[in-house]
Amino acid sequence: MELKISLIFGFIGFQILQPSTSHSNGGSLGNIEFSCPAGQYFNGGNCYSAVSVNMTWSDAHRTCKRQGQYLFWVLDVDELKAVDHLAKSTWEYYWSGLSRRESWLTANEALWSHENETVLLEEVVWEDDQPDTGDGKCVYFKKDGYGAFGNCLRKLPFVCKSEAVLKDYFRCRNGEGIQSKFVCDGHNDCQDMSDEADCAEDCYQVLKNLDPDTTTPVRVFPMRVSNGRDLLCRCNV
Repeated sequence: MELKISLIFGFIGFQILQPSTSHSNGGSLGNIEFSCPAGQYFNGGNCYSAVSVNMTWSDAHRTCKRQGQYLFWVLDVDELKAVDHLAKSTWEYYWSGLSRRESWLTANEALWSHENETVLLEEVVWEDDQPDTGDGKCVYFKKDGYGAFGNCLRKLPFVCKSEAVLKDYFRCRNGEGIQSKFVCDGHNDCQDMSDEADCAEDCYQVLKNLDPDTTTPVRVFPMRVSNGRDLLCRCNV
């Protein structure tokens, strides 16, 4: 075990580096219970996914967004420690959501991808000789919690992050949570149709009325029926 004293995002903290341990996809903050999708890990009100496939920064960013997450961002040293523990022991470096790809940033700023939130470069713990944007515009972290700029086309593993939803809530594809009673109710409660995407019986009945030869649903496509309900149906074509 190694102990480091670090300054990150304005906080002084003790960073204990130790081997990764098992993680749970659920947990609580006080008496409020939260959950994450299977295969994701809960920590401090957030869900994390460790992706071992090496990708460019842009591809990693898109991959996280497809599952309702973003390349990870951190608020303090404790969260960075948690992310570092989640990273696989075989990883030497991994992408973060921090970059300087936007031309409007000042010389001393970088941008978190999840909500276009800027951070001062001086508030991040860097490797020796960093930050050096001459090495690239995307930030990766080393398996000791220190950041560095690198070529955005470099292929690295990465960690995705999203906010956890309340236990027993339905998690929308965009990362939002809705009460389970609103799933398959014919309304686009998630605003991305994901709460109506696996309602095979309802979709089948609608399509059966449109085409008597309709068979068991298997393919997804959006449609609006005459009563104004939005449905995302799986159908053979």
